[in-house]
Amino acid sequence: AYFLEDYRPAGFLVEDSVERSSRVFDQQTSGLVFTSGTTFAIRDLAVEPIQTDESFDAAIQSYPFLIKNGEGAIKKDSGKVAQRTAIGIDVEKKNLYIFVVPDRFISLFEFMKEIEALDLPLAYVLNLDGGPSTGIVGEWNGQRYEEDSFTPVSSVLVFESIRQQ
Repeated sequence: AYFLEDYRPAGFLVEDSVERSSRVFDQQTSGLVFTSGTTFAIRDLAVEPIQTDESFDAAIQSYPFLIKNGEGAIKKDSGKVAQRTAIGIDVEKKNLYIFVVPDRFISLFEFMKEIEALDLPLAYVLNLDGGPSTGIVGEWNGQRYEEDSFTPVSSVLVFESIRQQ
């Protein structure tokens, strides 16, 4: 998620059920990626703001939405380009998608359009901190992928596959 020059989180952050940053920036334009128990979700904070009595296993506040309720959310191209990272969830809330563009510079509008062109059944896609902090390390179908960020980052998302017996 976004972080300040001293590497403190710029927005709300919960890690291992411990609130690491209670700072909540503009809930009218931001979203929350969170886990609670076995639930993974992306929430529009303009519709459902963070409540002071809520608890999460993990949570990261970010902005802006690229896709909201299955529709493109960026209405015009600012022309500001950077490397990009986003996270999405499908309409059935069963599949998580991670989108990373580490090797070229595109605007948020272009990023949204490229994601829409994939023709996935996406309910929400939330932009994450991009630019020089864009990176991904993972293994899919037995193949390892690694694109390290150009700058150190203070918080990362880690996903592990949980196999049910």
